[in-house]
Amino acid sequence: MVTLYLPFKNEAVEILDRNGFLRMYDEREAEIMTKRKEFESSIFDIAKILDELKKICEDFDNDDPLDTSNS
Repeated sequence: MVTLYLPFKNEAVEILDRNGFLRMYDEREAEIMTKRKEFESSIFDIAKILDELKKICEDFDNDDPLDTSNS
């Protein structure tokens, strides 16, 4: 995520050397998340939609459309 949303001049020195990306991420997490939302605005909506779909599927599995419980 650091390389996607933060500018850098030399990836090997600034990001990869001694795990600089961890430090950069910790220092600028809020900025990274703000920029991430610009490009991935629907990612959170997708998670919500998947949760709703799972619930619908569970409800459907629990329903008895043929009413076989009276047998």
